[in-house]
Order: sequence, then C-alpha cells, then structure tokens
Amino acid sequence: MKKYLLCLSLLALFCCARASHPQATQADVPAPTNLILITIDTWRYDAAGFLGHPVLKTPQLDQLAAEGLVFDRSYAHAVVTQPSHASILTGLLPYEHGIRDNSGFRLAPNTPTLASLLKQKGFKTGAFVSAFPLDARYGLNQGFDVYDDFVEGYKVEGAHVPERPGKATLEAAQSWYQSQTGHSRFLWVHLYGPHFPYRPDAPFEQQYPQNPYLGEVAQVDSELSSLFNMARSEGNTIIVVTADHGEGLGDHGELTHGLFAYEATLRVPLVIWGPNWIQPGHQPKAVGHMDLLPTLSTLFHFKPPQVNGRNLLAPFSDTPLYFEALSAYYNRGWAPLRCCVAQGKKSIHLPIPERYDLEND
Repeated sequence: MKKYLLCLSLLALFCCARASHPQATQADVPAPTNLILITIDTWRYDAAGFLGHPVLKTPQLDQLAAEGLVFDRSYAHAVVTQPSHASILTGLLPYEHGIRDNSGFRLAPNTPTLASLLKQKGFKTGAFVSAFPLDARYGLNQGFDVYDDFVEGYKVEGAHVPERPGKATLEAAQSWYQSQTGHSRFLWVHLYGPHFPYRPDAPFEQQYPQNPYLGEVAQVDSELSSLFNMARSEGNTIIVVTADHGEGLGDHGELTHGLFAYEATLRVPLVIWGPNWIQPGHQPKAVGHMDLLPTLSTLFHFKPPQVNGRNLLAPFSDTPLYFEALSAYYNRGWAPLRCCVAQGKKSIHLPIPERYDLEND
C-alpha cells in the first residue's frame, strides 16, 4: 500500500491529474489486418539517423520513420528488459502488473495482454524473442499461439544471459508469419543486438571501430530490411518499433543500464507505421509504453482493459508519466528509485531528491 501511495504522490508532484481522454472509435475506418511489434533491446533515444545521430547510419529505420509517426519524447516505465516489456504488452505500470526486475517475478495468469486481446478477435499470435529475460517462464507468453524463446543452442561469449542472434530470430519470425498467410496476424519480434557485450558482425564492426554499440544498432537496422519489405508488400499492416530501455554509455557515470533513471536509459525511440492508417509526422508530447495498448485498441477495434494509457492517435494532453529503477534495490539493497515526468519537468524520488527542467538541464 505504501508503494502504491507513493506512486500516486509522484503523479501529483506537478499538480497534474491524469485526465480522461475519449477513445476514437474509427468505426468508419476498416481495421488493419496485421500487427508487427518490434522491440529492440537497449536502443537509445538518440541512436539512429532519424533521431539526429551525426554518425550512425540506419537507412531502414530512417525510411520507416519518414513514412510513419515518430514520438520525439517516448519513455519506458522501467530500465530493464522484463518489466518494460510487461508494460508494453499489458498497458500497465510496473507496480500494476507486478514485474519489477528481470528475475523473481512473473506476470499473473489471465492478465489481459495485447496478444490475448487480439487472439480473441481471431488473430494468430506469435512471439520470437532473443534473450533469457523474456523466457516463457516469466509469463509474457500469455495469449501467444507460438512463443519461441529458443531455449538453447545459442551462446555469445561474454554475455550475461543466453541470447540468440537477431538474424536467427528474424528468420524464425518471418517463417511463422508467412505460414499464417490468410489469417490476421500479430507478430512480436524482440532483438537483443545492442545489449552489452557489443560485438557487431562485419562489416558493422569495421564501420564503427570506436563505438561498437553503434555497430550493433546498424546491424539490427540492416537485418530488419526483409521484414519491413514484407510488411510494405502486404499493405494491410501496422508496424510498431520501440525499445525496452536505452543505454547509459557513460552518461551520469552509467556504462550500461538498470541502476539509474536518467534520460539515456529511460527515453526510447517509438515509431508507429501504417500508410493507410497513420499520418506521418512527429509528436513532441511526452508519451509512455503504457499508451501503446489503448492506441492499438483503437486501430484494431478491440475493447481495451481498464488501463490509464491514452490513445496517441487522437488529441491528448501532456499528463504525468511514472518510471522506476528497482534492480539495484532488489539485488544490492540500494534505495528504491522512482520518478515522474510532467510538463517538461522530471522528479526522481531518492533520499536526496533530484529535479530537472528537461528543456534546460
């Protein structure tokens, strides 16, 4: 109860209350047939050509962004893989869905998920993930007809957890997707390439010798080419591309992620693409992963569960967003870290609180 009350107090820090926003029904617009959700692990908010990076070349993602709706200030609600993906799939905040770290938690049975809601509409549902934190044992497989967590057969030297190369994940995902032709399909693909250790393949290693993280992102971009082309050829598909969290790369002294809740690890790219349904452009307001499920419920004409997210394709106000970084609390006994962003201000709740003006700090 104390944690819940703290979350409520954070959301009120800037004298803003979450408002009720009417959901656009789009009853006169036929729903798209297919949905492809792509989550790129550990992808920073500035790590792509379309995100303004001065060196990194990402032509596939750049083209998708040019044709889609780019959210310029998109946030994850956690800075590690499992709780962040739980928010993406359920539209719930971490203290609501109950997954607070990469181990020791499990999504409660019968929790409504994007997969289960689309399955009720007759969709074939498949997930293809690339790292152990998304293993089926943690409950994120709910609603999927096929949940390919690869189990074994892949090992990357220096990696902390088992992971599968992105190329192998994409080949398995596209094979399943094409085998379900004739059905409405929901495909989730999770790619782990940009996660530490940074060891891109040739030629990307040679292209970015001083920053192998950029090489990993460039490799993921190249590997997505076939999937993007397949979706374009169908003409009836929505693509959502985002990250579970970012990467510190030395910002605020954090080399990777999971400890702090600064912009480098909390902010993530977000693009929604669908030429017949999505107006290309940029949305400058702050949004969160919890907003994805209500937005997709409008596009695909299903009734969402009771969640606090907003439909990002209709007018919406700039309301508070909650985040947390609890891995160090659970594993090292550090103070729990929770924060809130509202109206361009950010507050981090710690024994010594921190507040930032995001436009100037």
